[in-house]
Amino acid sequence: ALATLAEDVGRPIVIPEWGLVHDDRWGGGDNPLFVRKMHDWMVENDVSFHSYFETDTPDSAHELAGDGDTFTEAAAAFQETFGSASNQSE
Repeated sequence: ALATLAEDVGRPIVIPEWGLVHDDRWGGGDNPLFVRKMHDWMVENDVSFHSYFETDTPDSAHELAGDGDTFTEAAAAFQETFGSASNQSE
């Protein structure tokens, strides 16, 4: 639906925030399949910009590049598909 809308209105797709979560209430935890599927969808739909939510919060974990071991498989999938972290645009 998002890709169709973007095409219909002639605008690029941007995903300003996405990520994994691990806490006692939400999320799929360490999910490399989700990361790979996000990557594939973004490539297939020519996403112009995306930003992974790379900040742990007091009540939940999100960081892939942090020093923890919460998302080891997802972090590897992120590096494999998106490459290393960057704050530069192409």
